[in-house]
Order: sequence, then C-alpha cells, then structure tokens
Amino acid sequence: MNKLSSLKLRACRRSPTALALAAALCCTSLHAQPFPTIGDYGDAPDGIPAYPWLGILGEYPTCFGGPSGHISHANNTPVAYWGATMDPEPDGNGGFCPPGPYENDECWAALDGDAGLVFPDAFTILAGLPVPCSGSPTPRALGPACSLANWGPMGNLDLLLSNNAGNDVVVNILFDWNRDGRWSGQSSCGPNIAPEHAVVDLHVPAGFSGPVSHLLPPSFLIGPNPGFVWARFTVSDEFPPMPPDWHGDGDFDTGETEDYLFLVGQGGGGGDPGFGELGDAPEGVEAYPGVIGSFPTCIGGPAGYVHHQPVTSAWFGDALDHEPDGNAGICPPAPYDQDECFELPGTPGRDAGLITPHPFTLDAGVVERCPASAGGSLGAICNRAAWGADLDIEVTNATNQDQYVNVLVDWSGDGTWTPNLFTCPNGDTGSEHILVNHVVPAGFNGPLSLLAPPTFLSGYASGLAWARFTLSDTPVPADWDGQGAFLDGETEDYLFAVGASASAARDAAPQLGLTVEPNVPNPFNPRTTIAFTATTAGRHTVTVTDLAGREVATLLDRELPAGRHDVDWDGRGQDGGELPSGVYFARVRGGGAVESVKMLLVR
Repeated sequence: MNKLSSLKLRACRRSPTALALAAALCCTSLHAQPFPTIGDYGDAPDGIPAYPWLGILGEYPTCFGGPSGHISHANNTPVAYWGATMDPEPDGNGGFCPPGPYENDECWAALDGDAGLVFPDAFTILAGLPVPCSGSPTPRALGPACSLANWGPMGNLDLLLSNNAGNDVVVNILFDWNRDGRWSGQSSCGPNIAPEHAVVDLHVPAGFSGPVSHLLPPSFLIGPNPGFVWARFTVSDEFPPMPPDWHGDGDFDTGETEDYLFLVGQGGGGGDPGFGELGDAPEGVEAYPGVIGSFPTCIGGPAGYVHHQPVTSAWFGDALDHEPDGNAGICPPAPYDQDECFELPGTPGRDAGLITPHPFTLDAGVVERCPASAGGSLGAICNRAAWGADLDIEVTNATNQDQYVNVLVDWSGDGTWTPNLFTCPNGDTGSEHILVNHVVPAGFNGPLSLLAPPTFLSGYASGLAWARFTLSDTPVPADWDGQGAFLDGETEDYLFAVGASASAARDAAPQLGLTVEPNVPNPFNPRTTIAFTATTAGRHTVTVTDLAGREVATLLDRELPAGRHDVDWDGRGQDGGELPSGVYFARVRGGGAVESVKMLLVR
C-alpha cells in the first residue's frame, strides 16, 4: 500500500460525520484493492478465542478482511521494526486470517529475538491452554495487578527497537486489562485508573537502535485482574498522534506490530505469581468423574489460589518442587500432568515426601494409580485414622522458626474443601480440615508422624477424595478452605481412595497389566531407558509427551509377550530432531493399564 492510499484509508476511517459521503467513496475505492501480499500484520486473535478458558473471543484488529478490522505496515520504504530484523507477516496470526489456529508466532519472536522482546516471558495457546514460550518452570510475569510497571533491567518490561525509516517514528502499546477481547477503555485500581492504551506516541528519533527503556518511556499502571492479557506493540510513522482510545487498528507506511500474551500477577502484596509455588488440585476442571473441582489453586482462577513466595526454606520431602502456576504448569484450566504422582528426579514414588497412602491421578477421566507409590487407601469410612499407619508425609523445616502444617480432605466429594462437620452413624463427628496448624519446629526433618499429630475421623462415604497438604509460616483459621498467600512453605495436593471397597477395585486394576520402573538415568543427556514388566501378553505402546500434554515421540507400538522390556529414548522428537531441555513423560499402555514416569532432559 503506497503512502497516498495509506493516508486515504486513515482519513476514511476517521472522517467526521459531515464528510460521511466522501468517506464512503474513499473506503469503497480502497477496499476494492487486491488483498495485500507484502508488509506486516499483527498476531493477536481476531475472530478466534483469545482466552479459551474464559470463553472469550478475540476482537483485536489483526487480519486483513477480518471481523474486527486490521493493522498493517506497507514497508515499501526503509523501515522501523522490533528486534534485530523485520519479520513480515503478510496476513496476520498463523498465516490464516480470519480465523485461524495459533501458530506460536508470538512465541518464536520471543525465542529467536525477533520482535525484540527482552522480558517478561510471553505465552502462546496450545489446545486451548496458555503455555509459556520460554519453557521455563518459573516464567516471568509482567508484574502484580494494580502495581506500577517500570522499564529497564530492574523493571517489568523491555524490548529492542530499530528505527531505520529515515525519519522519526512513534511507539504505541495496548494491554487488554479487563480481558474482554478488545483494546479499549480503562480499568480501575482503587482510586487510580489503568488505561488500556498504556503508552501513547512515544517519540523514537531517526537512527535509534536499542532497548525501549533508553527512550525513557513513562511508567504505567498494570490493570486490576490477575491472569493472562493480550498486548499490542506498534512502531509506526503515524502523525498526527494516535487518540488515547486507540483500539489497535490502522494502515501505516512503515513500522511493525507484534502482539504478546502476558501473565499479570496477584496484587495486594501477594507477590509475583510468575515465581513461587502453588497447589495441584483441580480448579475449573474435572476433579472426579463428572464433578468439577473448585479447589483454590490457580492465580486468576475461578476459585482463588494458594501461593508461597519463591524463596522458601520449608517444604515437603527432600526439596522444594516449584509449581509457579498450579496444576499441569498451566492454569486455568488444564488437564492433569500427574504432578500429584511425581517428585523430583531420583526420588521415585515419593512425590513431595508422601509416604502413605498411595495417590491416584486422572487420565481422560479415567482414574489411574500413580506408579511406584507405597501404602494402601486412606482407610475405611468413619474410621479413627492414625498418622504413620494411615497417612504420613515427610516434612523439612530449614528455617529458624516454627512452621505450621494444615491438611484438608474433600470427604464429601463435592469438589470443595468445606469447613462443615460431618457425623457418622455411631455419632462421631469429623471435619474436612483434619489437621489444624500443627507445629513443625525449626530444624525438623522427618515424617510428620514423629510430631504426634492427632488422629482424625476418615470420611463417611467410599470413593475418591482430594487432599491438600500446606506447610506455611503463618497459621490459618479452623474453617480454612485452602487458599492464601504465604511467605514460606509449600502446598501439595493428592487424590486418595477412601474406604476398602473403593481402594480394592483400583488397587487391583494396575496389577493386571504392567509395572513401570523409573527411567535410568534421570536426569539424562542424551539417552535414557524406560523399563516395564508386562504381566500379560498383548499390544503395548510407549509414548513421550511434554508438559503441555503434546505427544512428541512414539517409542514402541506392537504386540509383546509377558515379561520385562526395555525401551531407549535418545531425546529426539518424532521428526528426529533434538528436543530442548525440560520435563517429559514416558507413558506406557498395555494390559488394560496405563503407567507413567517423569523424565528430565538436560542439554
């Protein structure tokens, strides 16, 4: 699009009512032009889900011919761009507009330096779920809600920018603070206002190349809603200045637009949830077959969250197991990643120090026993259960002050930890808060049973029950529902069987099919071995998935005799290419059973 056409279209879009007829003629002639095949468009969702977990479509102006308008840069002249090079995107997100699936363009720009994003970490959406582009277990968030965002190495945000256009250009930045799928308006943070047009016409002199922070952009207020937000970064030749209520559209001669999905943290002093540790229990997804979990787990989730600061000296088991955004490493919502089944490499069967009973997980709605787990069920219903015999977990307090353990169990199976008491037929009463502020002295390390916790009444109905174990620096109320922000400690959640009949059926099922051993070595580079024993002959498969649940390799798929079998994995994907460092799962299926092991690849 040449400069005259670009100016015409801008005038067309912004014509006053008095020039309506002329504007209509202008628009008709411009829209009759062929579909543009050069230049650059945005990445943000246009006519497809922007926040699938919230059911919100994106109405961001991105695609030429899209339902929400578009943004384009012709770039027929020397250009201004983000990062080290210009990255033309001739038809918007995914190469399919409108609408189209995500193609991770907002990720590749972050990974290869294109678009110049320095920090925070960007996310993309896979199978309807947000996934950190960096692959880091502790992705960096933009900052806490309703906090002031600053630029530069000690701040919240920075990008690299090059202006080779031969003239001054401007930068405009938008954030969807209210997550309504549009850039418009503003949000309230108490008495303060957070405009979605956060940076308006930041001046960039000709020849500039370097971090945006060197241009001394103004600080801006982060919006009030924790969770994910879409942001647009546009460098352009737009004059006169953009309006404060700009919603992200336009046609420009030069420049580039890049869009990113960022994480906003919890405000109110709760810390930055891009770090730290959260729970595992289901929030907004199936907790039991047919029952949605409303357990406080995910920052920005519908039921609240539990959060421990990143620097902690008290934990369950041998070491702190960071989970910066709840179950599956993706919240909300998310499928299970069997985190409740696994611990750090080298401690098989002892997830976060759990000693007994054995935990379960869900796979596509099917209950599976965690591999290599010890102990039996949590005990018979309405039974006076004892620590050590029925329930136990290893605790470490490396601080110089007392810590507190609280344990909740969803006896009712309703997907919540309610504070209500229950009564058994013999008249005994129990609570879902089975252990209240039990003290762990400074320097203690060992099974919790050594600290003589009181006995508790197990549930009144056979079945499955989600339990939360929280070690914290401060006590909680007796009617605690599992949420809160703590400066120290860790939270681990498990799915247990309650009642002999419930556990017997599930204990038997895995024994019919196979037993899977921890992979050796683990961590590994570049090769590891997965060993399993098939108790019956039949078809068996061994696949590898990543943290997002994507199948990246098939290692075995054939008929096998009963007996022990070894399968090697060289850290390569289905296409033969080397996979990056990270956590992967080997999933073995056969004999009517499914078992998994957690593997750590370190390049």
